[in-house]
Amino acid sequence: MVLYDRKISDIYDFWVTHGYYDYKKEAEAVARIVGDGNSTFELGIGTGSTAILLAKMGYQVDGVDNSKYMLSILSKKVKKEELDIGFWKQDMRKLRIKKNYDAALSTGGAFIYLSKDNKLFFDSYFSKLSDIRAIFKNVFDILNPEGLFIINVQSHGESLDLKLPKGINYRLDVVNKSLKHSVRIHSFSKAGKVFLKRAWDSYRWRKERIDKLARDVGFRSMGLNKKNNFYIFKKIVQ
Repeated sequence: MVLYDRKISDIYDFWVTHGYYDYKKEAEAVARIVGDGNSTFELGIGTGSTAILLAKMGYQVDGVDNSKYMLSILSKKVKKEELDIGFWKQDMRKLRIKKNYDAALSTGGAFIYLSKDNKLFFDSYFSKLSDIRAIFKNVFDILNPEGLFIINVQSHGESLDLKLPKGINYRLDVVNKSLKHSVRIHSFSKAGKVFLKRAWDSYRWRKERIDKLARDVGFRSMGLNKKNNFYIFKKIVQ
């Protein structure tokens, strides 16, 4: 399941850095949660917008992604910035990482928590709960004792419009197929003509269901951070 092909990868940084994400705010929140000098592993590192900011703040950052196109862009950025960021093309359901980290991070490359109607839902591109469990188990295995697994919390409606530079318009439409399944449609247009469109399925579970899954793996739910923009789990070693 590779969502980010060449065309969407090529426009990704241009798109998300003009009103879709606030990476500076995100990186600062991660730094407050993780603490000074601790190592971080990012699931779905993509083009590295969060990882690069963390590395510049002095953190050791590594990550994985399953899109060779996104990682190719990250590679160029890392060389240009002369940063030491490790990254690998891997399926996070089958991680092959020999290092251990103080924290693991997901900012949306694979899953997030969605805040809707004052409730939290776990929202993922993976359709099977067994896949989510496999990812949580893999994260548990690469974390140091009492390591943190932090997952971004987002809040948006059924649609979003952004005016990007160069006369490009972006639109997000969320089509709900059922309580647990929706389709996110990303459209890019110029002069009234759509030149790029992608539709991605996403699947939703109640927060309580994922809390139980995490406990079964060995995590403790720590809840939301003070800014309510990350949900935190801690690795508990008996």
